[in-house]
Amino acid sequence: MEPYYAATAGDPSARKRAPVLTLFDIDHSDFCETFDVPHDLPSDTTPAAARARIANASAAFMLYHGGQGGQASAGAALDGYLAQSETLMAPLAAAFDLERGAWCEAMQNSIAG
Repeated sequence: MEPYYAATAGDPSARKRAPVLTLFDIDHSDFCETFDVPHDLPSDTTPAAARARIANASAAFMLYHGGQGGQASAGAALDGYLAQSETLMAPLAAAFDLERGAWCEAMQNSIAG
């Protein structure tokens, strides 16, 4: 996930070309109604609400790239999904940044003695 954010940081439109989105309150099993993904956390919403959330995000992506009109509103919807996903992933990205910096080397030396 973090390399995706790093790779697309300099290009505002890159994240809309191949978005990685976090859709709140659903689980992996909500993507396939007849199959429960083993060991997944339970969904925090009804199946109908989960399907709507998945469909809305998918439709925004397709409409944005489809060239049939409505790109502005679809782009705004994608921006909203991306913003909530980036907020959720920001602490993970910050931790990965630490792993590449001097802090990580200092901690390894400290632990190793």
